[in-house]
Amino acid sequence: MSRTLQTAIPRPHAHAAATHWRGRTFVSVLAQDPPTRAGVSSMLLRQEVLLLPPSRMEECEVLIVVARASDQMWLKELLSATDGDTPVVLVLDAPGHADPASLAALGVQTCVWRAQVSPDRLRAEILSLQPVPSGRTVDRGLRARRARVQAQFEAFGSPPGEGEEAPSEREIEVLRCIADGMDTAEIAERMRYSERTVKSILHSVTTRCGLGNRVQAVAYAIRAGWL
Repeated sequence: MSRTLQTAIPRPHAHAAATHWRGRTFVSVLAQDPPTRAGVSSMLLRQEVLLLPPSRMEECEVLIVVARASDQMWLKELLSATDGDTPVVLVLDAPGHADPASLAALGVQTCVWRAQVSPDRLRAEILSLQPVPSGRTVDRGLRARRARVQAQFEAFGSPPGEGEEAPSEREIEVLRCIADGMDTAEIAERMRYSERTVKSILHSVTTRCGLGNRVQAVAYAIRAGWL
């Protein structure tokens, strides 16, 4: 594992899964880029959770990991760093080449596809999680996780909820750039547009979807399965 990853992601304590504050569950959202993390985190506001930064993930009861199917190496290193001690909700865009059994062994208890992400769905998944078992119940707990994640992988591709208005190709590209952490000038340079055009594209998306800012736009795009 790289030194950078080891430094950025502390190893959780074996008995950290009993931390509460006024009945709220301690949760940390982990993603490769800040906008994606912020977008998913915004879905957890006003929920029965207390969000902690990644630097304090050893104190969390639940980890929400947001990844793309192409992020397999990063995902494997990240989950390995947790030692499987903390329940993980994996938010993934597609199965890709991921192995459900391996993910379950690394602590993944449930997988939510990006097209199905919503505040209510995340809340339900968090509240349904159980502490990762130890001692004699390890094998039984692992079998249950494997079965659940395998079933979710097999169900991938089921029709998402209706009512989401599909964006144009250039709107998707702008949203993808925002999710990658680019500012307006960087997006304009990549797409060979003026900054004014980039702002106009983003304004079109946020206005049409009733969103207030870039963070909300990324969250909406994740929920709709556009990114």
